[in-house]
Amino acid sequence: MSAPGVYGRILQNTVFLVSGRLLSRIMQFFLFIYAARQLGVHAFGIFSFGYATVSMLAIAMDLGLSTYLVQVVSRKPESTRAYMARSLLAKAVLIGPAFLLILLVGFFAQRDAQTLLVLSILGFGTIFDSLTVVFYSAFEAHEKMAYPAVVIAVSNFFMSLLGILLLYFRQDLLLLCVVYSAGALLRLGFAGTWCIRHFGRPHWRALQPSIFELLRLSLPFALVSIFVSIYYYIDTVILSLFCSEEIVGQYNAAYRLLEAPLFVIQAVTTALFPAAAKIYAADPSELKPVMSQLIEKACGFGLSVAVVTAILSGKLIELVYGTTYGPAGPLLAVLIFSAAVIMPSTVCGTVLRAIGRQTVSAWVTGLGALLNILINFVLIPFWGAMGAAWATLITEGFVLVVYFTLIFRLIGAVGRWQTLVRAVFLTGLWSLTLFLTRSWHVLFQILLCTALFFPFLSVAGILTVEEVRRLILKARAT
Repeated sequence: MSAPGVYGRILQNTVFLVSGRLLSRIMQFFLFIYAARQLGVHAFGIFSFGYATVSMLAIAMDLGLSTYLVQVVSRKPESTRAYMARSLLAKAVLIGPAFLLILLVGFFAQRDAQTLLVLSILGFGTIFDSLTVVFYSAFEAHEKMAYPAVVIAVSNFFMSLLGILLLYFRQDLLLLCVVYSAGALLRLGFAGTWCIRHFGRPHWRALQPSIFELLRLSLPFALVSIFVSIYYYIDTVILSLFCSEEIVGQYNAAYRLLEAPLFVIQAVTTALFPAAAKIYAADPSELKPVMSQLIEKACGFGLSVAVVTAILSGKLIELVYGTTYGPAGPLLAVLIFSAAVIMPSTVCGTVLRAIGRQTVSAWVTGLGALLNILINFVLIPFWGAMGAAWATLITEGFVLVVYFTLIFRLIGAVGRWQTLVRAVFLTGLWSLTLFLTRSWHVLFQILLCTALFFPFLSVAGILTVEEVRRLILKARAT
């Protein structure tokens, strides 16, 4: 397949994923914000600790199996049923020790009984999601992104709606955790049923590869996931050692807004991974123009979100969480620039793993995780949550520089000096717009920026009119 064809396929699958996950993200966002308001800063801080701990340690239930499944099945589609079976069996071995590890972390962190119960309930939800990812991976390997997108949208819609309704009548932290786990169980039921109907039952009698061989082959992907998870969530854990639950809650309130725009780049890289693996195996030279296109757009999208959010950070925090979370405003202004760095970095890391350099990617993310831990321990005792915010930004910047260097050596230059000029011009456009509308209510400013998003990217030369037209057509077709 030619580079334009691959780029079009990635665009199509990205539209599927974004369309399916957008409603899910919106509903989850409202559930999260509503929970923060209903539970209060203290209880929300406990939930944030539990959510971060479980999310970080959930990697032990997967160890890169799902990512390796996508890589190998995208090249050998006939092996889908065999690899599904071996992955599920391998996860059955991993789930018990991983769940015990989650509880041990809570125990040794000297948390109270309520926090341990929170970890237990969220841990069960993580077990369900870990099994579900196997079925997602089968669809992703065949580049059928519409199926997991629908599963995520439907299950998360009902989960979020139920959570909001229940929290309205009863402000209970444990109730929120049960809702999260119930949503995970619903996703497992949908995804498993749909996957079996589409590909057939897992081939349990398949002898190859063995479970231990599968774990060995997936280890580099596991290391990448572990290290990325560490520097996404370890800041919350370290912050909880030095600061109160209220500060942890404020930091995570800002961090949740950082995560909001990242689902777009996650959708892009989910679509990119199997496509990049196929095209590199057929003709490596075709990968460079595809990467150049995606990186430039990732930079433009990330920078736009970062500049707008940073300028409006105080207003956004007050609008979303209320005045109680006011100290989260300056934190968001720093954290959001991590999104602008994460987006192109994620594209580079995904391509490295797709072309078989997952061990190299593991080294990079491992260094990033180590750097993040060290910076957090240095900065948090002096600057608290602001130190954690700067640690996140510094770490992401380091990873981006290393990834760009590696991509340059392996594939060639995928960035252009024009991209930097366009980024500066785009920053000026957003800054001028928000300065001229500074007296407006924040909701009107957000609506204006949303309306100007595609026009500004087009004026800056990052997104052409033809690409916007194709994007709209794909969205309508979805």
